[in-house]
Amino acid sequence: MSCGGCASASGRAIAGIDAATTARVDIRAKTVTVESTLNQAQIASAISAAGFHPTVAKA
Repeated sequence: MSCGGCASASGRAIAGIDAATTARVDIRAKTVTVESTLNQAQIASAISAAGFHPTVAKA
């Protein structure tokens, strides 16, 4: 993720499957922090469908 358009697209992808989710995008770090009731696989799938390649960071 390298621009505001990418950040918006990933946020929309997540919101599209869980409108109550909270997603914080850090373009510099190329990360998205998500708070959701969905599991990681569902979120990663939505981000992948938007054309990105997500990885899960350990908290």
